[in-house]
Amino acid sequence: MVHINPIFPYPSYVPDKPPSNPAEGAGSAAFKNNPPAISRELQADILDIKKGIVNPLERLGADVNNLDLKVNNKYPALRANDDFSAVKTTLGALSPFPTFRRVMSVPDAVNDENWGRAAGTLGLAALNMPADLRDSVKLGMAELSSIKNGTGPIKVQVNQNFLGGTLLNEWRDKSKWLDKVLKSVDKYDNTLSDTKFGEWVKDKLKINSKLASFSSGKNTLYGQTFEGNIFQKTAGCSLIRVSIIGVALSSLFEIPALYNAATVEGDTSTKAKSFTKQLCKSGSFIGLNTIAIAAAGGLAMAAGMGVLAALGLSAVGAAFALWGSNTLNKQIDKLFA
Repeated sequence: MVHINPIFPYPSYVPDKPPSNPAEGAGSAAFKNNPPAISRELQADILDIKKGIVNPLERLGADVNNLDLKVNNKYPALRANDDFSAVKTTLGALSPFPTFRRVMSVPDAVNDENWGRAAGTLGLAALNMPADLRDSVKLGMAELSSIKNGTGPIKVQVNQNFLGGTLLNEWRDKSKWLDKVLKSVDKYDNTLSDTKFGEWVKDKLKINSKLASFSSGKNTLYGQTFEGNIFQKTAGCSLIRVSIIGVALSSLFEIPALYNAATVEGDTSTKAKSFTKQLCKSGSFIGLNTIAIAAAGGLAMAAGMGVLAALGLSAVGAAFALWGSNTLNKQIDKLFA
C-alpha cells in the first residue's frame, strides 16, 4: 500500500504482508523510518499542487516552451522553419512562373501560424492564375515571335489591375449578379499610378508616358511606355505594376495575426507590445514584397529587356523581399524582447 507522510508529503511503500526476504523487509522499514530529505522548493510545489494553486500540466507546458525558445535562440539551425527548406527551394526554382512566386511566403506563414496570410495568399494565387498564364505563356510566346521577326523584346508595360486577369473577370460574363458586384468594384481597381500618391511621384520625378499596344496571338494588349532615364522609366513601370486592391487584400490577410497578437494573455502593456510587434512584421512584409517585385520587374521593362526578363527579375525581387522580411523579423523580435 501507499502511505503519505503528513510532514514530508511523498508516497512511500509499506508492505501488506511480511516479506519472504528479511533483507527486503529491512530495506523497506529503513526507507519508511528514515525518509530521504527533499528540498523546501519541492515541498512547496507539492503543496501548491494539492491546494490547486498550480496546474502541473500548465507549468510543464510553460517549461517546455521556455526550453524550446532557448534551444531556438542558441541553435537557430534547429528551428522548425528549416523543415520547409525543400519546399522553399522548389518554390524558388519555379518562381519565374508568377503562380509559384505568389506562394513563396506560404511556408513561413505556416511556420508562424499566420493562417490568414497563408490561406489568402493561396486564394489570390488561384484567382490570378489566368493572368499568370497570360504573362508567362501568351506574352512569352508573343515576345519570342517578336524577337524572331526582328522587332525585339516587348517594351510595353501592361497595367496590372487586379480584376483584369482573375477568374472573377471570366465568371462575370456568366453571372449577372457577379457582374453587378464587380462593376461596383471596377472604379477602385486601379494601379498605384492612378492614385494621388502616384500622381505626386510622377510629377516630382517628371515621369512621362504614352499609350502603346502590341499583338498577343489574336488579341491586342494595351499598356504604356515611358520616357526619360532608366530611373524614371523604372519608377513609371513600377507604379503601374502595383494593384491597389492587391495591396488592400494583402493587408486584410494580416488581420487574424494582428488580432491574435492583440489578445495575448497579460496586461494592457503586454498586449500593446505584442500588437505593435506584429504590426511591424506585417507592415514590413507587405511593403518589401510589393516594392521589391514591382521594382525588379519594372527595371527589366524599363531597360527594354522584355516580358520574359521581367518574369525572371520579379522572381529575384520576391526572393529578396522574403529574405529581407525574415531578416527584419529577427531584428523586430530583438527590439521587442
